[in-house]
Amino acid sequence: MLMNGLSLLRPVSSAFGKSLLAGFVIFALSACSESELILKGDRVAIITASDMIAADPAALAEGAGLPDVIDILNAGHPGLSAGHAGGNVKASLPFKLTWRASIGGSGNSLTELAQPMVAGEQVFTVAPNGMVTAFDIKTGKANWQVTVEEFTDDPLPGIAGGLAVRGETLFVHAGGRNLAALSVQDGSIIWSVSLRVPGRGR
Repeated sequence: MLMNGLSLLRPVSSAFGKSLLAGFVIFALSACSESELILKGDRVAIITASDMIAADPAALAEGAGLPDVIDILNAGHPGLSAGHAGGNVKASLPFKLTWRASIGGSGNSLTELAQPMVAGEQVFTVAPNGMVTAFDIKTGKANWQVTVEEFTDDPLPGIAGGLAVRGETLFVHAGGRNLAALSVQDGSIIWSVSLRVPGRGR
């Protein structure tokens, strides 16, 4: 309606006003955008849904290039060798659970464990609390156990010990300061030294 020569408009709700303002902003922004550049010329599809990719028979005949299959009876080093090149190991697939055993110790899901080693029909492990165990590879029975270091604190996340076997000697540390050489036969300590700083295994 008109009053004293002025237009008197009915107030609008704040929600309606905000919607109107948002629509105006979107319209203004779309008006400022550049139009898509379409190149002239014929368009040719290079990959269609019906295309089938087939293997080259000559390449398939070459195989994967793997070396000959070998039997691994001993794995006394992480990765089997210092270069972590274990070769094309023979295995019967699918794998089946033969036995399960606890290596002892403490910690949680964040505690890293050292890789078990295999030598002389035994599996060697070291737990975060310093306990070393030799298991019979066929039955999982513990042949012997020995502790190489006592810890007063809980294991630290991401810290692990390490194992290596050479001949009749098992070299082990549990992530602390002690490094020990044990007999693989009975776990007797051949020698043990205390490092100036904690060792870190992988």
